[in-house]
Amino acid sequence: ICLVHNVARWGYGNLVETFRALGGRCYGGGEAPDGLITHRKAMELLSSAQCMVHLKVGDTVGYAVVEAMASAVPFVCTQHYINETRLHDLLEPGKTCEVFDPFSPTKASLDLQAILRHFADPVVNARYGEAARDRLRKVMWNPHNKEHLDGWEDFLARNFR
Repeated sequence: ICLVHNVARWGYGNLVETFRALGGRCYGGGEAPDGLITHRKAMELLSSAQCMVHLKVGDTVGYAVVEAMASAVPFVCTQHYINETRLHDLLEPGKTCEVFDPFSPTKASLDLQAILRHFADPVVNARYGEAARDRLRKVMWNPHNKEHLDGWEDFLARNFR
């Protein structure tokens, strides 16, 4: 699953088509090829997705990253995105996410094919998803602060149960 918006303006349309050709689904706003979905539907789709792919080369930190990690869905993005958002503490290629090369549609397609095959293995998928969720909890919620833990439990209950 991929959540997209402003495809034409942000210039990552060629990656949308590349990902869709591999069987991926792209939901979001106006020009999203698989339609507009509500936040609740996005969370439902994320909870049953093989992975969340962030196609944009650069962006600000969005809820999709946190939602995917909290739902233990493996996250896929570019190294450029990690560097630009400074999410090095959360997104560690080979542990909490995988990365692809977005600058060539051919290379992106090959990278994404390999990543999707990798995440098709339920053991690998669970390992990445759980590592991402654990890293998110460690970085964003202080386990020694009851309010943080209550907030984490509330977030999970409202979105994933």
